[in-house]
This record gives sequence, structure tokens and C-alpha cells, in this order.
Amino acid sequence: MAKITTQLFGELAILPRQAEAPIKETLEFLTDVMESYNGTEQRLQLRTKARQTFDYTVPLQAWHMAAAFNTEYGAIRKRWAVPIWTEAQYVGTVAQNAPTIACDTTNYDLRPQSLALLYAGCDKWQVVEIASVDTGEITLLGGVTGVVGAWLLPVRLGWISNTIDKPTNGHNGKSQLVFEIDDTAELTASVPPQYLSNDIYYESPLLSGDASDRSLEQRLDENDFDLGPVERRTTWANARFATPFRRVINGAAEMRAYKQFLYRRAGKFRAFWQPSFEVNMRPMNTGVIASTLVVQNDSYIDYASVRKNIAIQTMAGAWLLRTVSNPVQIDASRIQLTLSSALNINVANIARISYIGLHRFDADRIELNWIGNGVAESNVRILELTP
Repeated sequence: MAKITTQLFGELAILPRQAEAPIKETLEFLTDVMESYNGTEQRLQLRTKARQTFDYTVPLQAWHMAAAFNTEYGAIRKRWAVPIWTEAQYVGTVAQNAPTIACDTTNYDLRPQSLALLYAGCDKWQVVEIASVDTGEITLLGGVTGVVGAWLLPVRLGWISNTIDKPTNGHNGKSQLVFEIDDTAELTASVPPQYLSNDIYYESPLLSGDASDRSLEQRLDENDFDLGPVERRTTWANARFATPFRRVINGAAEMRAYKQFLYRRAGKFRAFWQPSFEVNMRPMNTGVIASTLVVQNDSYIDYASVRKNIAIQTMAGAWLLRTVSNPVQIDASRIQLTLSSALNINVANIARISYIGLHRFDADRIELNWIGNGVAESNVRILELTP
């Protein structure tokens, strides 16, 4: 609700009132997916840096309503300084004209030649300009007014998307607006463990309530002329297994790591291996398992012999990856499989045997729902492409 003039970016509008939870942050990649006749894919990454938006609802007291309206009315299509309320960190007392501010620069998006907001209350705020960022502190470009009990948060440059909604009762109200960010970060993640030349992850998605809404799908072509018989067939080599990948992220360090994971995935672009986290095979060996695995039949030979990649979780929580081959029916209830390499563990030390699938995100748009106190939820549907 103000106009600020900066050395770095000139004149900017700002709404320096704290947004209320929940806050919705969106990261949107862009992938061209070319699907072949048999269901295999070729994917092309079209956007290396995600587009980022923040959906804010800002409560306004009676004495802030006029300033908010005037600023929004005149600056709705101008460039804004956008406080990132989801990345606020407490920095305490900042001395008058202090050249630096001690803060966490590892897990928060504080950058050289950018802006930050010092916020100590509804009418106690100031925008500072960052000259450089070092481990544990930022160096300021100009002076700072002394403040006690301050929070520091990054400020990005952005624009208001579409309209501003302003519900009001005549005395107080809210501003509901979506900011599209110009200077989105481009995060680089380290390469995680690999399996068959693709990333592999072992963190299971959280349940929604007491279950996870998984589904199986496969292309269906129907020839039906309403005259009697119907012909049904599929051109896909394999069915696809879809899972909601739900996460709860707590704190700045976890969020930084999770965003690096999202950038590593780049929306639909980069595939990754993941266990199903279900009991897909029931071992029937006795004693130590070497290079052959005996499991319950469970119609594996009939319908699932294409699934050759498995992950064996031990009681200690470790995952052992193997491929299986040469299924042999021992009797009506058991089959024997040959392992790609010996396990050499006792069957009693196996917690579960899960299939591994090669997955990708089913959407380029990822939403982070900030529910308050530095905690966010994310739920992205992932799709298994290859067993």
C-alpha cells in the first residue's frame, strides 16, 4: 500500500501487510510429451525455469483500507515488489544504519542485487536493498532504520495477474490477489542415487486419511457401431499405475530440498524410479536367500511377468534392488525366480518386496499449499510409465 523508490529497480508498488494462511504457491514447468503408438514417450523440456505465482489473501484493518485501494487502483498494471511471506525468518534487533544483517542465507531466497523486507509489525516495515550475500549475513546497499523484533523476508519482482478481489463489510476487508513473479529462482539439485541410468527415490508418499487413491489405466480403443458385437483393444505395451505423491514439508531446509527435487523433475520431463511401497511379492524361501527367490504364485506368471525390477526392503530399512528372470512354476502355489545378483540375507530380515516402476509427474503445474508456521503440503499425481 505504498510506492517505494529503489536504487536497483526504480519505482515499485508494494502491499506490506502480512498475508494470511493458507497461501498457495505455484511452480509451473512446460514439457512437450510425444507419445508413440505403443504408449512409450519422448519428452522435451521447454522451460528450464519454472513460472512462479503466489496467491495472497491480505486482511486490511479500517485504517489501511484507503491506502490499499488507492495503491491497487493506480498500480494494478504496474510492477510490484512482492514480499515472500512463506520465507520469513526472525532476525531480532537490527541496529540503526547497520551495514549487514545476520540471517540464514542457505535456505532462504536472499540474492545479491535484490530486495528484502524488514517487518516488525503492521505499520513497522521497511524495504532494504541487498548488495551481497555471504554465509550467515547479507550486506546492505544503503542504510537501514533501527528496528526491534524484526522478521526478514525476500522480496521478488512481479505483476498482478488478472483482477484483485476486495471483499469488505464497509469497515474492514481483504485484498485477494495473485502475483506472477518475474525473477523466479533457478535451482540446481545434486544428482541422486541412480538405477538403470535414472534417478531413484525411496521416500513413500503420505496417505490422504487412511488410504492412497491409486489407479490403473491403459488406453482403450473401441469399435462399436451399435449393431451388436463390440471390439476392444489397446495399443499400449503396458498398463500405467498412477499414485498421488503427497508430501508435508516442515521448515525452510525441507522446503529448499523439496524445491530442488521439483526442479530436478522439471514437471513431466525427467523420469525417476520409485518402489510401489506395497507387498507385491510374498517370499516363500526358508533361511538365507542366495540367487533364487521363491514367492507365492499370485498370478505373476499369468499377468505380471513383465515386471522384472523389484526392491527388497530389509527390517533395518535398507532397500536392495534386483531384477528377476526365468520364472519357473514349482507347484500350484509357488514360483521360483532368478535374481540378477545374490541377496545373501535371511528371509526373516525381509520387510517387504515391492515392484519398482519408472515414473514421471503427471502435471507440469505443482501447487504448494502453505498452511502456516512454515509448514506446506504438496500433492502431485505421479504416473508409472515402465515396469
